[in-house]
Amino acid sequence: AGEGGQVSIPADLVTYLQADVALDALIDGRVHPQRIPPDPAFPLVVYRRISTPELHVSAYVEPRFQFDCWAETDTGADAVANALRDALEGFHGAMGATHVHAMVLNRIDDYDEDVARWRVILDARLMYRDV
Repeated sequence: AGEGGQVSIPADLVTYLQADVALDALIDGRVHPQRIPPDPAFPLVVYRRISTPELHVSAYVEPRFQFDCWAETDTGADAVANALRDALEGFHGAMGATHVHAMVLNRIDDYDEDVARWRVILDARLMYRDV
């Protein structure tokens, strides 16, 4: 559990991803909430919580997160997405003080004209006990 007894899954998730050697070798700690920061260095990952269904039959929650893996080339975005998928897919263990089960649900490859960068979008579900 995070501060005040509440689970802090976004902070624990970012710490976990930044500690993943293969992923961090590509993004150098660049994991950002919600959007690309001003004047960014690429490659990078942007994450956002998409939904958090309420499970009334248990104390577990299953938020779905979207991860945008951005890079200057399609192969760069693909490499970041593959490293992120490898870090999350089938993960079962501690992210900070939170015990998490993770699975990657979906992948979309894209080129964003506005940003003029390649991106791979990964959707993932994390399940953990809400305390």
